[in-house]
Amino acid sequence: MATARNAAAHQHRRIEWSQREREVLDLIAAGRTNGEIAEALTISFSTAKWHVSELITKLGVASREEVADYWRYERSLRGRTSRFFGAIAGLGMLKVASGVTAVAIIGTGAGAAVMAFGGEGGNAKASAVTAPAPTPTPTPAPVPTPRNLAERPATCPPPK
Repeated sequence: MATARNAAAHQHRRIEWSQREREVLDLIAAGRTNGEIAEALTISFSTAKWHVSELITKLGVASREEVADYWRYERSLRGRTSRFFGAIAGLGMLKVASGVTAVAIIGTGAGAAVMAFGGEGGNAKASAVTAPAPTPTPTPAPVPTPRNLAERPATCPPPK
């Protein structure tokens, strides 16, 4: 079952398939030969062979059996479910960020409720504890500054 393992290793890559590639993949997975693929798709034998070769290269596998294993897995319920949950797991950081945000919002709301109602076992009277009023800080007097060099006081040294 080494081929199934190799094919399953490619499940993490999201590959966009053309309609023709999907048709060839379906036929390979059904066990059809290049001649049967050519006949089913009404294309030449060499074109069918080229399509199979391109699929092997695109998947990075060694044989058409591995291509078939890969496609069977992709089309199976297990493969589709795995891709679905993998996409959801890819949003993991988004889920964590939204969870943290929700907790912060709930915590802020709970804190505001405690502040508003005093947190005394559901008693609805306001809390008697108030914050002290801020003390005003004096603003320093403005320091006069000369507007140009001619207005400079005589105590300043001349410019260099």
